[in-house]
Amino acid sequence: MCTISNLDHSVNNPNLWSAQRTYRPFIISSLFVALTLGFTTGAAILFFPLLGLNLGNAWPTHTQSHGTAQIFGWAGLFVMGIGFHVVPRIRNNPMSFPWPQRFVLSSMLIAIVTRFFGQTITSYDINDSLLAVSTACLALGLGSFALFIGITLLKGKTRHSSAELWIVVSLAWGIVAAGLDLMIIYRLIGSGSEIISTQINGALIEASLLGFISNFIFGISLRVIPSFLNLPSPKLNLNRCSLVCINIGIAMVVLTHTNDLSDWLLLVGEVIKSVGFLTYILSLRLYSRKKSPGKYIANIYGRFEWFLQVSFFWLLVGGLLEVWKSIGNTYSQFGPPVDLGAPAIHVVGLGFITIMIIGMSSRMLPMFEAAVSPKGSLMDTILVFINLSVLLRIISGTINFDLTWTGLALSGTLGTLSISLFGLVVWAVFRSSSSEKYVELTRYKTPLKIPTKNSN
Repeated sequence: MCTISNLDHSVNNPNLWSAQRTYRPFIISSLFVALTLGFTTGAAILFFPLLGLNLGNAWPTHTQSHGTAQIFGWAGLFVMGIGFHVVPRIRNNPMSFPWPQRFVLSSMLIAIVTRFFGQTITSYDINDSLLAVSTACLALGLGSFALFIGITLLKGKTRHSSAELWIVVSLAWGIVAAGLDLMIIYRLIGSGSEIISTQINGALIEASLLGFISNFIFGISLRVIPSFLNLPSPKLNLNRCSLVCINIGIAMVVLTHTNDLSDWLLLVGEVIKSVGFLTYILSLRLYSRKKSPGKYIANIYGRFEWFLQVSFFWLLVGGLLEVWKSIGNTYSQFGPPVDLGAPAIHVVGLGFITIMIIGMSSRMLPMFEAAVSPKGSLMDTILVFINLSVLLRIISGTINFDLTWTGLALSGTLGTLSISLFGLVVWAVFRSSSSEKYVELTRYKTPLKIPTKNSN
């Protein structure tokens, strides 16, 4: 993947497309949403049942609006920012800036904020107006992103790759997610309710979290992970099979939720999707032996690959949890003892998507910024905290025991703390001193050696 040092070009050619850091506002905004409406809100509401407090209707409205903020705010904005930076380089073709990026970011932020307050504030007669603004802005944001990225994919001088097909499918699911959100808001306004039905909300989560965001991650991963980890070439035929299986499974789940179809169809869809997850991991050869130890790179966190490897493990676990839950819908005696706090969704959203974002960022952002990532110890701490958070979510969400809500509250706290620490890492990379340190490191003809245990 072609990347150009912003440090060199932003000074001499400030209007050059490749010198722009359009991802910065998206990443900063995604972290802001995560630490306000997303992770923080999600963790806070888990303490109410622990304290024996009944929130009534505030529980479903806050959990649903928190989920929307997490999907489109935290994960969505981060992926969009990286997409605006990476896709033009994949195609080796310029992209217009800055108005497309500003329009998409503004639309998405308005959509997220108005959706959260439109669904949670019920004491004033403004809910319908806020919800209408929310769905309109979400459609504009997702539609514009699909348009700009789609045009960039069509152009370019390089040969089209398999990774681009994943991105195209992702954009299509983004449009589907916008349509489902429009249908949801129409029903809410028509019924005068603030609570979304479980079925249609499940369809929106499936289309956005797995269809839009995960497919985009799959595409970028196919493009960069083999080179980042110095792996053997991916098995492209097997990868195409995974593309078909995953998206057929997603489509079956969405259709089942939106049309109230048989639980058998839902089970088949979840099984096909899980087979697709496994096939993708095998096609990527993620756990294969490296071709060679690889070259030392001064400005990266040395254990970023652990994040990538564990994230795909959690993806597979999340798929199996969905299969287990679907079996329980058909044969209750074989399902999980409890299904509290949506464990499968959180394993995919936190275990796969969030850990993948953190791991990829620790490798990509120093490269984009021509900067050193100086927070290796923080990254190690994040890796421990966030995996404990996922594990506690699984245990507390599927096993019935006395400390269930304590486990869920602790899981939410660890997740929030992990994102806070990650915010510090991003802040450190974005500082000018990190770029200056990188310049000092690269002045040496022989790379500086950093001990493995403190590698960053």
